[in-house]
Amino acid sequence: MPAVDHPSRPSEDIPVIDKYGLLPLSYYPSPWGRAAVVTRILNQFSIPHIHWGDHVLRYYGADQIIRMVAILIPDEKLTKATQVLVDSGLEHCKCTNVIQHFSHPAYGNDLPAHFCFANGLVYLCTTSMLLDQIPLREGDTNPLDLHIVERVVPLLPGKVVGPMIDSSALKNQSGDAESIDFQTVRFLDPRSITIVYLYMERLLHEGKITRSGIGMPWTAVVSIMAYHIDLDNQILASITNKVLHDDFLQCKPYLASTLS
Repeated sequence: MPAVDHPSRPSEDIPVIDKYGLLPLSYYPSPWGRAAVVTRILNQFSIPHIHWGDHVLRYYGADQIIRMVAILIPDEKLTKATQVLVDSGLEHCKCTNVIQHFSHPAYGNDLPAHFCFANGLVYLCTTSMLLDQIPLREGDTNPLDLHIVERVVPLLPGKVVGPMIDSSALKNQSGDAESIDFQTVRFLDPRSITIVYLYMERLLHEGKITRSGIGMPWTAVVSIMAYHIDLDNQILASITNKVLHDDFLQCKPYLASTLS
């Protein structure tokens, strides 16, 4: 059996971007806390991005183990974003183990860069992987009519935190509200996530693309949206494209049988 190329793992006390006033990522035990720190770093260099991956699906209600904190960026910012995160103290993993990190180009779901730290992994993915359908900046085209939401995440070392619509609830509970540092994060709403994955799965089915996913296969995320998130069928009702609507309906076999 060939040797497995395991990435080196930084120790718990490596200071990640302390020059920006941030503590090491290991001080933020929740995926959203770490994700918010990465956003703070990328924002320092005006790198447009949205959050993508397991932590977003879990926020919307998926029964999802958060293995992957992914960040979607423009292709032309990949080199810069990689360097910025390396400079921050994150370990740029060059592991070629397909099973462990989805990093091998032969794997249909590969990701171009990922980083190791004591509690997990951060991935970068690029807009071309989604055929430039995601509008990251004002003025970007938006052919699929996607919507990005903004939430705030409190940067509270040692606390498990998640996105909030606004900071008022937590501030009202805290006796030292002014000291709480909040970071705005951006990601697609549930309908938009569903539309993107349906669109990419349809292109794969028609043989127009070869990429089968970003970490997770397109079809796996569509199933998660159908079974775990769109429980009231509001996403289904909002899809106006008949082909994509019917594709999503087929992921709801009991509903599909009543409409056939």
